[in-house]
Order: sequence, then C-alpha cells, then structure tokens
Amino acid sequence: MKGLIQDAKLLSGLRPLDLIAYLRAHQWQEAQKLEKGAFWIKGNQEILLPLDITLQDFPNLMAAVLNV
Repeated sequence: MKGLIQDAKLLSGLRPLDLIAYLRAHQWQEAQKLEKGAFWIKGNQEILLPLDITLQDFPNLMAAVLNV
C-alpha cells in the first residue's frame, strides 16, 4: 500500500534535480521538456515533473509525481 504525502512544506522542499536523478536511475526517460517542467515516461506511465519551485502549485504537482 502506498502512502500519500500531503505536507505542503515537505513537498515544497523537494528539489527537481534530485527527482531527475531518481527517475534516470530507475529507467524513466525524459519525453518532452517544457519551460517550467518536463514530461517523463516509463512503460505506460507518464508524469509531469515541475522544474520551477516558484510555481504556486509546485507542492501539488510534486505530490502527483510521488503518487506515481
């Protein structure tokens, strides 16, 4: 069973570069880079990784990434 992380302060402290390193180490592939984010794919899963920590919904986007 997966636990959901909903602590906005904790999620705001995540660094996109750390997540990129994790994704690469687990065979995720960057599919498309955007101005403030990037789509990553692995098999039939896809995530939108926010790259700009100043986005208002950064914590929510990170929660979605961690949920996958």
